[in-house]
Amino acid sequence: MSQLTTYSLPADRAKVVELLRRAAKKLKKGQSDQKLGMSQDEIARSYGYQNWSILHKNARTMTQSQFASFAELVMRNLDAGGIHVAQPNIVESRRIKCALFEKNIGYTASEFKDGEVQAIVLCDSEKIKAALESNDLYYCNVAKVEMHKRWLNNNFFEVPLVAPRDGHLHWIEGFHQVTAAVEEGMSALPIGTSLALAQELKSLVGVSSPDAVAHPYDFSECDATVV
Repeated sequence: MSQLTTYSLPADRAKVVELLRRAAKKLKKGQSDQKLGMSQDEIARSYGYQNWSILHKNARTMTQSQFASFAELVMRNLDAGGIHVAQPNIVESRRIKCALFEKNIGYTASEFKDGEVQAIVLCDSEKIKAALESNDLYYCNVAKVEMHKRWLNNNFFEVPLVAPRDGHLHWIEGFHQVTAAVEEGMSALPIGTSLALAQELKSLVGVSSPDAVAHPYDFSECDATVV
């Protein structure tokens, strides 16, 4: 459960966050045994954030155009009887354009063949973070992480590339992309591999139900199968 945040917000942003806070209170009424903080986290996840604190932080730091789109989405989720939780398939306020690390992955790992069809698997951010940090080769370059954060804030994401190997992940590219996205509160991350290994990657770190996960990624320019 998220901790109470003390970030101050401009008046317009505070009003939108207050609408979401009211939504959490309404949600709690239907789940009397649940603490308010848990309901707030549930609201945050319905908008693609890991918890309430991260949603609150992003409401403070997102650009004005991003906030305007976010506020529009929140307002669309009001009905005549009050506020309701956003449905997973309507996170459309922010579209993050994705690009593959390589068009031809055949040379990048022994598991891949030249010209092999690529796949993108929607992965659970906590699972992929744990897999990343357990890798002996993992390192973090702060400058690169900050660069990928800037790209994310400008709605661009370079899809990491991995190859499942003996029940683990062989990282080809993506330490800094994943770190940046996790720190920005993304609850699901697109990870690339070959189509032949997509199901294995999904079983290791994939989200439990892709159709029920809110995500803002645009794969229209990626020559890959989304799994």
